[in-house]
Amino acid sequence: MATERYSRHKNLNVYWTVVDAITGQPVVIDGIVMDMLSEEEADELVERLNRDENEGGPFKRP
Repeated sequence: MATERYSRHKNLNVYWTVVDAITGQPVVIDGIVMDMLSEEEADELVERLNRDENEGGPFKRP
């Protein structure tokens, strides 16, 4: 199994940031830093980004 490119990192007490392992930087989508997310939001975003990365396609919104 390949190493996943995106992961979540806890910041403060209850918030999470989605980070790109290649750049080491927080993910930015449409100019918005994916920071201060709930655990559930961060998990869902990480799952979608890694799935999309493995399929080789651009990130698609519902």
